[in-house]
Amino acid sequence: MTPLLSLRKTGIFLVPFGLLLLTSCATIILNKSYEVPIYSNQPNAQVKMADTQFTLPARINLKRSKEDLKLTLIIDSVEKDYIVEAGPNPTFVWLNLAGLYAAPFYYAVDLTNPKRFYYGKLIVLDTRDSICIIRNSFGYRFNKYMASLPVQPKGRIDWHFSLPHMNSYAFRPNGESTRWGFGFFGLSTGLDYYHRDGQFLQLTIAGITNILVPFPAPIDLSGEHEAFYALTTSLSNNHRFGRLSLGYGLSYSRNTWEWQYHDRFDPPPPSRAPVTKTLSSFGGHFSGYFQTGKHFQIGAIYRPGFFRPGADEPWAYEHSISVDFAWKIRLRKGG
Repeated sequence: MTPLLSLRKTGIFLVPFGLLLLTSCATIILNKSYEVPIYSNQPNAQVKMADTQFTLPARINLKRSKEDLKLTLIIDSVEKDYIVEAGPNPTFVWLNLAGLYAAPFYYAVDLTNPKRFYYGKLIVLDTRDSICIIRNSFGYRFNKYMASLPVQPKGRIDWHFSLPHMNSYAFRPNGESTRWGFGFFGLSTGLDYYHRDGQFLQLTIAGITNILVPFPAPIDLSGEHEAFYALTTSLSNNHRFGRLSLGYGLSYSRNTWEWQYHDRFDPPPPSRAPVTKTLSSFGGHFSGYFQTGKHFQIGAIYRPGFFRPGADEPWAYEHSISVDFAWKIRLRKGG
């Protein structure tokens, strides 16, 4: 294997793995509890949490939870109850977005973890407030944004068009070891049908490849080069959770791997003859998308293949993974 191919193969592992570590920080770096300063506008005040009383101002260790926090402010013999609403921690939001290529999957994982909640950086119990509910301003805005889309009704039909622009491959051609590749560009189209409120079937046809640069540009290849192509058809069931959608289903792929040699710029002689190998693959389809605008969504697609009819090894694992930029246009309103 040439040094260039070795470097590319190593990068295929390191880049997703590094991003995975980064986005996992949303749950790794957060402790189950954290310290919060609590103040009051009244002197000589105390606060009661569960069965424990603290003299204010105080720094109190709070356990992260999706449940709201109940506090009682005590001034002399007068008590006033407050509710501090739990909200998403900014760390949960921003570190997951740092791995935007798979943000829907990371949000889905973190949604099951109580570490994603917090009660704010500071709690002030003000006796002049007529409302005794304290909202985490960041969490309130985030929840409002996430839930700002109405539930799509049964009977709605959308046409979708997308660019699966970043693609990673692991193919098993006949007579070859697993071939790893990464590159850019693809096209996809299909239909979404809402068979119930907030849940839709999606039929998609896509073609992806591994162009070396992420933008249209002339490329003069020299020497040996591995090319990857995949034509896929998938049928999946998808669930909408506000701006987030998660899907699962089945896929059929026609996977092609090529070993090419380009005799430009006086390259070293080829290590083997050029060859093209194509196989069909049946497997799964898993996707996640986050809707950022009226029509635009960004997401990731994982297509594992398991059964390859006519191959030397019919049962073997291979996959393609894509970062997808999608647009959806409503064809029928539904409801």
